[in-house]
Amino acid sequence: FGFSLNVLTFLALVLAIGLIVDDSIVVLENIKRRIENGVEVDDSGALPDGTIVDGLDGLRDVLMTRRNEFVETFAEKLLTYAIGRGLEPSDRPALREIRRQVEASDYRFSALVDGIVDSVPFRMRVIPEV
Repeated sequence: FGFSLNVLTFLALVLAIGLIVDDSIVVLENIKRRIENGVEVDDSGALPDGTIVDGLDGLRDVLMTRRNEFVETFAEKLLTYAIGRGLEPSDRPALREIRRQVEASDYRFSALVDGIVDSVPFRMRVIPEV
């Protein structure tokens, strides 16, 4: 019975990732439609620390220079969803371990999912009885 709950949680995690990707596709489609209709799109901006981001190339450059920060933040969001609660300070070592695993695998997404599923917070989560 515990195995089927793990599979269901894993499928929910995959669904959440799909929703994120789907939302991103909708945003990109809206931008494309605006460009096709002749509406100028301002794709520049600034991050909270003042770093300027100019278009997709600028965003890619920022993400590439901050890979570890991006991976750890993304892992934090996915792990929060996967365990069904906010993260606690005791979960931080697991996040750092997930980041190290992803880094060692040349930033493969599959390593991120494996790291989350193998993490202590995910494996030791308490599932409330219904």
